[in-house]
Amino acid sequence: MNPQINFFLHKKKCYVKILDKLNYIIEIYETLLENDCYCFEDEIQSNCYKYKIQDIQQKIDYCDENLNKYCCHQFVEDVVDLAPETSRHIKYCIICEYTAEI
Repeated sequence: MNPQINFFLHKKKCYVKILDKLNYIIEIYETLLENDCYCFEDEIQSNCYKYKIQDIQQKIDYCDENLNKYCCHQFVEDVVDLAPETSRHIKYCIICEYTAEI
């Protein structure tokens, strides 16, 4: 596999993990703020995390752009089950994991 693809794929996976953790932190802060247990500084801290999320999302987008630039996509079609009675048809690249709905 192309080294650039490996690099950007790894970076994207790391950024996605960070994004998940930041979203979790924000959920916790919002729960605390709803309970009026914490002060204005906690709301400011929550907003800082929201700005960090935007930054991380831009980095993910940058990785996606580069993955699309370097990858010679090999698409396969699949069905993803969202719920017991709900599924969605998708097409994804087996190399870079780019996904598109059909």
